[in-house]
Amino acid sequence: MDIQFDKVAMGGTLQGRTNPLLLLADSLVSGVHPEPTGHRQERGWLTTTAYQELGGVEGALAKDAESRLWAWADAAERQALERIFIQLVRPGEQLDAGERGPDTRRVAARTEFSEGDWALIHRLASTRLVVVTRRPTGRDTAELAHQALVEKWPQLQRWVEENREFRGWQEGLRRSLQAWQEQGRPKALALGREQVTEARRWIDARAGEVPVEEAEFVATSAQVQQLAPVGAACSSRAPPCSPSSLSSRCPWPPATLATAVSSGPWPRAGA
Repeated sequence: MDIQFDKVAMGGTLQGRTNPLLLLADSLVSGVHPEPTGHRQERGWLTTTAYQELGGVEGALAKDAESRLWAWADAAERQALERIFIQLVRPGEQLDAGERGPDTRRVAARTEFSEGDWALIHRLASTRLVVVTRRPTGRDTAELAHQALVEKWPQLQRWVEENREFRGWQEGLRRSLQAWQEQGRPKALALGREQVTEARRWIDARAGEVPVEEAEFVATSAQVQQLAPVGAACSSRAPPCSPSSLSSRCPWPPATLATAVSSGPWPRAGA
């Protein structure tokens, strides 16, 4: 049995996402995989044997991603690709018995990227590896075209693994931020002292990847800690705070923390 790809019949999207069969058709018909399929597909036809050798749709997409990406990006853009792609994957959470949940693709908001990276994402859409969605609310989003890229693409898996600790922390921060916003920004849901201290460490190391909205939440939490009653702002495992020690032993003052990321060209929330 042979398979024929008709890109017009398949259309470009399925429920707002890129049709995986169209991605496969683009890969094969354009000749990205001359071997072993080059001699087995002609005028859009692909033999079952060649299809199986590619690993089906998922295997073909993962193999195609590497060639599409590196052929498309220049040297400067390649440096930004890791920063972009790790934001399009949600790292699996730690489970009981030392196990970890699966990594999954995620919908990333426009406000999570700098102006330069967002412009690059729009260009990435031409590779069909990333789907950009424009929303009436103005909160445009980007996501990977298919979960197969997370599961089968070795380069993306390496990026995710190398950045797992940072992204795991950032996803936790975003959950805390969302809960704080949804509940009316109560002081009780601000970050604790140890959480602010950890956030400071990550902002020091990766300020360019922490959007303004997240940094402002950390800054507000730091202010809550500073204004808390003496002894309550610090962890119970640390010596009690005194008015004179708050500035040196407790988290950054909010103005200092906000300054750490102010140099990045981050859009405001809702932009």
